[in-house]
Amino acid sequence: MSVFSNFSQFDFILNQNNDSVFVIILYIVFIIQVIMVLLFLGTAFQLARSKKKSSTITTYSLKVLSSYMLLLSTVFALPIFNVYLSSLMCFDEDNIHTGLTCYQGIYFLHLIVGIIGFIIHFVMMILATSFYIDLN
Repeated sequence: MSVFSNFSQFDFILNQNNDSVFVIILYIVFIIQVIMVLLFLGTAFQLARSKKKSSTITTYSLKVLSSYMLLLSTVFALPIFNVYLSSLMCFDEDNIHTGLTCYQGIYFLHLIVGIIGFIIHFVMMILATSFYIDLN
């Protein structure tokens, strides 16, 4: 069971002495969150603009957003938080940033992506918890 728990968390993958894995996971999580924010804004605009029956695209967008927010507030909350926290905290001795020099060069780009992603994650968590508390 412990082998499964090691491979199912981002911690095990991040601590493999490979900074390219960290960068790949950071940008994949960030891109998914940006896509979901754009989907959220587009769906909200579509619902506000149309006063008649919603279209099929709007219905499927709401289903995707509902599934994403459910997963975000339950399963993915801590792993995504851990990825962004790993980009914010850099030490020369850690296993995550072995090929990067902390707070120099390209690391600032990863730091900015981590800060923006953390803010998006925090806002989406507040929205997800408030919507699901309201639904129950």
